[in-house]
Amino acid sequence: MKRLSVCLGLAIMLALTSGMWVPSIVAQSKSVVVTRRDADITIQPSGDVQVSEIWVVQFSGGPFSSAFRTIPLNRVEDITAWGVTEAGETFRERSSNDPYSFQASEDTRSHTLKWYFTPATNQERTFGVSYTLKGALGIDPIGDELYWKFIERDRPYPIQSATVRVHLPAPFDTGQLQAAAYRDGVAGTGGRIVDGRTVEFTGGPFPGGVGWEVRSKFPHGAVSASPPAWQIAAQTIAPTPVRQAASGQSKSAGGDLTGTILVIGLILIVGFFVWAAIASGGSDPGGWSGGGGSHDWSSHRSGSSWSSRRGGGGSSRRGGGGGGGSSGFG
Repeated sequence: MKRLSVCLGLAIMLALTSGMWVPSIVAQSKSVVVTRRDADITIQPSGDVQVSEIWVVQFSGGPFSSAFRTIPLNRVEDITAWGVTEAGETFRERSSNDPYSFQASEDTRSHTLKWYFTPATNQERTFGVSYTLKGALGIDPIGDELYWKFIERDRPYPIQSATVRVHLPAPFDTGQLQAAAYRDGVAGTGGRIVDGRTVEFTGGPFPGGVGWEVRSKFPHGAVSASPPAWQIAAQTIAPTPVRQAASGQSKSAGGDLTGTILVIGLILIVGFFVWAAIASGGSDPGGWSGGGGSHDWSSHRSGSSWSSRRGGGGSSRRGGGGGGGSSGFG
């Protein structure tokens, strides 16, 4: 019995050292780094905004075979004309998960693009993503603007750099244009006016969870679009300082009813004496006949500075642009 126990122990030790009981499956880690995510944005005279993006993606481990991008509809009325390309190959919209295909879906809150490609492991791939935004411009007599979250916060992977070029609907004097970029809602550098029809933004790196917005403003009247529904709703909820001031004055006047009655009574008394003087042959009191004049309400409008705008405006810390959403790879 003792000899049997010794033999069994030796057999177990031999099995362990020879790897007979050690699993042969080795897990391989997977990660993604987007080295570049650029865009060429063209604002059409109709007000539509055409977006063409380039994603340069470094895959580590794998395999990866799909990607998605979701954009909310909080500051845009519709997203159409989705497209995906890779190395000259145009992806087709279809319900299958085959390589070189994509699916565009939507609900009441967002639109989602998902595309499928040949498996990628430890390699760099470049994808083109295009779409058209409808109702994405803020329209205002003091200036129209595109305010867009180009880099969304809800993503697990880093983006090393981004360049966005915005082509305006008409040529302008460069002094009439404004450009600003916001990192997680905080104003920073990165926006510049290239010429009277082009504005460019550069930024990065952007770790996962960090967003980036670009904003360009140009004179009103170059596009035929009307204020979109989301802008009208925002202005109704958050009136401009002019409306707020007028509302405050109205409330103040309505609240001081006693003072109003006294002023009216005083006017009636003075008016009686003026009428009596005129009726008795007296002259018209000086200053009454020539008083008044038109009031320049334009001096009370909120200026072109974004810090004074609401519902599509901005300050040194903002988060009011459209776009954003989420993205990822699988």
